[in-house]
Amino acid sequence: MPAKDSVFEKVGKTFATEKISRRVQGMAVSAIKEMSLLAMETPNTVNLAWGLPSFETPLHIRKRIA
Repeated sequence: MPAKDSVFEKVGKTFATEKISRRVQGMAVSAIKEMSLLAMETPNTVNLAWGLPSFETPLHIRKRIA
């Protein structure tokens, strides 16, 4: 049986269990992935869970470092 809070379940996807081991099916969502999923659902948020901004660096900053 898949984990109650699997990544697949969080994003509303299903998967073929016969191709995924029980051990992997039982894995829960990591805290980092959970934060990414929450940021995607919350308007006007900046997702820094992976240390990568979800927007382009402003042009005036890019010009100064070039």
